[in-house]
Amino acid sequence: MKRKLLTLLTMLALAYGGYSPVKAEGKNYSDYVNPLMGTLSEHQLSTGNTYQAIARPW
Repeated sequence: MKRKLLTLLTMLALAYGGYSPVKAEGKNYSDYVNPLMGTLSEHQLSTGNTYQAIARPW
C-alpha cells in the first residue's frame, strides 16, 4: 500500500511538472538598433556626420 501511494504521488508530481507553463524569454530586437548612423571621418572635418537612418537613403 505504501509503495502504491508513493508511486501515485511520484506520477502526479511528474505529470504536474510536465504540464506547467514555461515562459519563453523574448528578445527585444530594438535594443540592437542604432538609428543614428555615423561615418569614420576625422573630427576636424566633421559636422556631426549623423543622420536618422530609419528611412531609405534614396
